Amino acid sequence: MKIKTIWLINIGEPLPFDGNKAHRMCNWKNLLEKEGFNINFITTNFEHQRKKWLTKNMKGYTILNSVIGYKKNMSIKRLLNHFFISISFIFYLIKNKKPPDLIIVSYPTMLLSLVAVFYGFFKNIKVFVDVRDKWPDIFQINNMVLPFLTFHKIIKYLVFKISSFTLAVSPGYLYWAIKNSKKGTIIPLSKTYIEPINRSLDISKEINFIFSGSLGDTYDLDFLFKFSDNLSKKNILHNLYICGDGPKMSRLQAKSIKFPNVVLLGWLNNLDLQKKLDNAHFGLMTYNQNSPQGWPNKLIEYMSNGLPIINTLDGESSDLIENSKLGFNINNMSLNQLSELINNLAKSPQKYKSISENNYSLFLSDFSDKKAHQKLINIINKYV
Repeated sequence: MKIKTIWLINIGEPLPFDGNKAHRMCNWKNLLEKEGFNINFITTNFEHQRKKWLTKNMKGYTILNSVIGYKKNMSIKRLLNHFFISISFIFYLIKNKKPPDLIIVSYPTMLLSLVAVFYGFFKNIKVFVDVRDKWPDIFQINNMVLPFLTFHKIIKYLVFKISSFTLAVSPGYLYWAIKNSKKGTIIPLSKTYIEPINRSLDISKEINFIFSGSLGDTYDLDFLFKFSDNLSKKNILHNLYICGDGPKMSRLQAKSIKFPNVVLLGWLNNLDLQKKLDNAHFGLMTYNQNSPQGWPNKLIEYMSNGLPIINTLDGESSDLIENSKLGFNINNMSLNQLSELINNLAKSPQKYKSISENNYSLFLSDFSDKKAHQKLINIINKYV
């Protein structure tokens, strides 16, 4: 019997309004609607990326009340935000008399996922949990000692124990969640195919570096300034564009006064960001040590644009970049060595072109929307 109604539950990604591009679950919404399913997208009235309240009428979405906003990703206010969203979802479930045929919920948030899997258990509804981040492990990595950390670990255990199936954005995330591939599969973050640009590098012209992401605790943003300063000392013409907003923006603005080659562009809409990506020569992935990300969205975005990647993230991303020759892992490299590497690569246009083509090739084979969406449809047809 064909599924008629699917609930998609996500509060972490920006909705496709005000210049935002559609992300993972919004793309799934469009895909599944085209396949003939009735989609109920359940989200919230507070946008995580820009830390702002959404006031316009968001037709086509079910909006849960966040009650309280937050400025910092690691904060009590954010946990309270998640609590109130979960309470709002419980009230929604009480009022809603017609259950769906399938629920797909993003994890985190933890409490929202827990409510969804318990609801599915008691209503005999399949619930897929889509792992997007490693909660509560993120608190331990950032040395946050919370009295209820054990409580959160119990929530994590219950979510993946009770859920019907687990989706994950990388192999490491899947193993972290369930350690049993028979009850889960990998659907990596993906992007729509972009026509390749014939990228080239010329040391006599300005080299453009781009960092695209939220300006929060996960990233080593100070490295960007040190890197730019070293390039200047080596007389390498360059611009380093930081695209995004977040809690560290004001500190970076004050610091950038002394670094003329570092340009803070703030949050960019989809079209403006794509223009910067089109004109870039390298994509920067500068994470703090022990950051929990596996294959982050930034990696796929750079790949889809054929951008050679300069990376500090250990683990799955580092392995992929090294094995597929997508760029450079630089944790064991000094700034002088990195600048020299850029200089040498600019003198070897064929090698630069080869790295760019490797990114395009791997993106098309494993990380395009077309591949990811077909896998999602197959899973829904197989398990439900």
